[in-house]
Amino acid sequence: MTSNPLQIEELLSAYLSEELSEEGAEELLRLWESDESVRERLAKDLWCDYLLRLKYKGGKRSWQDGDIPIPSSYAPDWDRQIDLTPANRATRPIYIQPVEEAATFWQQARLVAGRLLRGTKGSRNDYATLVLGLLTLAGTVLCMLTLFMLLPSGGKERSFDGIVRIGELVDAQWQDDAEEYRRGQILQPGELALESGRVKLEFKCGADVIMQGPCRFMVAGPMSNSCLAGRLSIEVPKQVKGFEIVTPFVTVVDRGTAFSVNVMEKAAAVEVAKGKVELYSSDRSAILSSLSRGMAATLDAMHDLVNYEPKWDSYLPPEDFEKEVTEHVNVSLQAKRSADRQLKSNPNLLIHFDAMSRSGKKIPNASEAGATLCPELRLVHCPETEGRWHGTNGLAFKSHKSFASFDCQQEFTSLTLVMSVQIDQQTNQASALFVSDTFYQETGGFLWQLTQNGQSMFYITTEPGRSFESVSAPFLKRNNRGGWFELAIVVDGETGTISHYVDGRLMGRTLWSEPVPLKMQQGILGNILDTSYRTGNRNFIGTMDEFKIFDRAIPPKQQ
Repeated sequence: MTSNPLQIEELLSAYLSEELSEEGAEELLRLWESDESVRERLAKDLWCDYLLRLKYKGGKRSWQDGDIPIPSSYAPDWDRQIDLTPANRATRPIYIQPVEEAATFWQQARLVAGRLLRGTKGSRNDYATLVLGLLTLAGTVLCMLTLFMLLPSGGKERSFDGIVRIGELVDAQWQDDAEEYRRGQILQPGELALESGRVKLEFKCGADVIMQGPCRFMVAGPMSNSCLAGRLSIEVPKQVKGFEIVTPFVTVVDRGTAFSVNVMEKAAAVEVAKGKVELYSSDRSAILSSLSRGMAATLDAMHDLVNYEPKWDSYLPPEDFEKEVTEHVNVSLQAKRSADRQLKSNPNLLIHFDAMSRSGKKIPNASEAGATLCPELRLVHCPETEGRWHGTNGLAFKSHKSFASFDCQQEFTSLTLVMSVQIDQQTNQASALFVSDTFYQETGGFLWQLTQNGQSMFYITTEPGRSFESVSAPFLKRNNRGGWFELAIVVDGETGTISHYVDGRLMGRTLWSEPVPLKMQQGILGNILDTSYRTGNRNFIGTMDEFKIFDRAIPPKQQ
C-alpha cells in the first residue's frame, strides 16, 4: 500500500513537534500497521533514539565503550542527529559497526518501536498510549541533545544548528585577507582574526561576545573559548553560569555576568560590569580570585594579581553597541532604498517583492511595470522573522508547509531571477527556491533550486516529462552556512546561455543550444507543490528577504 508522502511528512512533523492530534495519532497508527515504508521510517528514528539513550550515561560527559550496531548507510543521519563537531569527535568518539543483515536490524527496531507505539493488532484506538509514548520520546530526545551540548539548566538556548554564529558587524576588517564573514553565518571551531571594527558572536547558550579589533579569538566549544589577543566584551544571561574565556594569563569563568577581557602582550585585564566572575590559572589548576560588580584585576604570566579601579576602556555596553549597529545599518538601508527607487520605474522589472513591506499575509509588488500583471505575493506558513539587515523583516520558511505564491501569466525569451536568502539547513536532497506551475508539465516550465552539496541548479522543461539543466560550482559550504547570499539566475535567450551568480560573482555558465520560451501562470517560492514530481521533500529551510524578476538578461550590477 502506497501512502501520500506529504501526509506522512505532516504526521511525522506533528509527532516530532509534540503537536499530534488524536485523529493524527489514529492515522499514524493505521499507517504503521499498513505501510511498510512508514514502519521503516519510524522504526529507524526510534531505533536511533534508543541507541542514543542506551549509549549515553545519565548526563555524564563520556560515552560508554563499544560499537553502535547501526547500518553503515545510516551513519550520516546518526552524525547529524547528535551534531558531532570535529572537536567533539576527538573527545567523544562514536564507532559505527555496520549490520550486514537488514532483517536483523529491523527486527530489533520493531521491538523498540512496538513497545513505544504499541503498534500491534487490535490497538488502533489506543490514542492515549500512543500520544504519551510520542511525548515521552520527544522529551527524551530534547533532554539528550541538551545534555550533549552541555547547556546549563535554565539557559535560554538560541534556535540555530551550531555552537556560535556571527551577529552584527560594524566596519569589520579581517586580518590576512580572511574571508568576509556574513551576518548569521554559523562558525566552525578555529581562529577569528579581526583587524578593526566590531563583531558580535552569538553563542547558542545565550552568551554574547563582542570582538573589538584588533582581536584574535579562538572558537572552541559551546561554553569554553579563548582570547589570544585584544579586547572582548561579554554578556552572559543570569541563568547561564560557567561560560568561560581562556587567555594565556588567566581563565575567566562567569557566574551570570557582564564583563570585559583585554589580553595584552604581557598581561590580561578583567573588568566586571555586573554579576561575578571567578579567576583561575590559565590551565584551570588553581583558583586565583573572584571579582564582583565594579571590580577589576590584571594578571601576568606568573599569575601575579593586581586589583585596580576599572577603566571601562574594554567593556562595551550593549546599548552602545546597538546604537553603533543602528547607525551602520542605516547607511546600508539608505543605499538600498535609493537603488529601489531607481528600480521601481525600470520597465524590465516585472516582480519586486520586499519583505520589509510585508502586510499580514501579503507583500505588494513594488514594480510599476508589473503592478497590474501581478499585484501581490501570498504567504502560507511564512512567519515574520529578522531580515538581511538588523531590524528589518524576512520571510521564514520552516517546514514542508511553507511557501509563497503569486499569479503572473507571462512568457519570457530572456529572464533574470534575483533572490536574497539565508540558508539554515540543507537536509533535503534539494531545496526549491522558485518554480513555475508549468514545470515538468509544459514546455518552457522552469525550476530553480539548491542541491544538497551547495550548488545552484536551474531546470527548463524541454518537453513534458523532460528538462534541460544548468548547475553552478558549489558555493554553500560548511564554513559559510547560515550567512546571507544574493543569488541570481540570468537566462539569455539571444546568446543561448544560463548563468549563475552569487553576490555578483559568476559561479557557472551553461550553453543552451535550443532555447525555448519560458512560461508561467503562477510562481511559487520556497517549495514544490506538484506531488507528481516530488521524490521527497524539496522545501527550502531558511529566510528570504527579497525577490525580483526581470524580463530580459540583466548583468549583476544592474540587478
